[in-house]
Amino acid sequence: MKKSVSESVCWLFCLFSMESESNNYEYLISPFNVMIQRVSNVMEEGVVSMGSEDSPIARIERNMRYINGIIKHKGREILKNYSITTPQFIALQWLLEDGDLTIGELSHKINLAFSTTTDLVDRMEKNKLVERTRDTKDRRVVRIHLLPVGKKIIREVIEKRQAYLSQVLNDVPGNKVDMLDDVLELLLEKMQWDHENN
Repeated sequence: MKKSVSESVCWLFCLFSMESESNNYEYLISPFNVMIQRVSNVMEEGVVSMGSEDSPIARIERNMRYINGIIKHKGREILKNYSITTPQFIALQWLLEDGDLTIGELSHKINLAFSTTTDLVDRMEKNKLVERTRDTKDRRVVRIHLLPVGKKIIREVIEKRQAYLSQVLNDVPGNKVDMLDDVLELLLEKMQWDHENN
């Protein structure tokens, strides 16, 4: 299913801008500039090389870096009103979209070590955002289930992020918003493929 502009921005944000809850968090995601460099190698032919500071890739990397900074700042402002951290927001978002997940599955999706994800889930469970449940088909498997409180919070946060983006793009012509949507979708697909295969 095609994601909206706000969803694409949000997921790009998730790919390369996770913040730690403590100094013990392990960063398993490649730095953004390295990811952009990889993406440039798999983009369609005809893209200007990265040699010049004025090349398309250089400008894309710079603009995405600035956008990322603004999103992180705005994201912190929104999350101040809720009892969740950025990593918890990303984990809850996966649970909302994909349903119940095991610790291993969630760990893979949010790109954190298994032990770190376990600590993350422990804190969310303590705050009644999620619960551990036994798989109905295999009782040996434990899955993380999103509770109503967690679902309400994540939906409210996403709605506020989308409202912010809608406000920013309010005076941009519809055809340019559609174009931005298409380009972000392409970039997201390329980055996700690279992330899963390299």
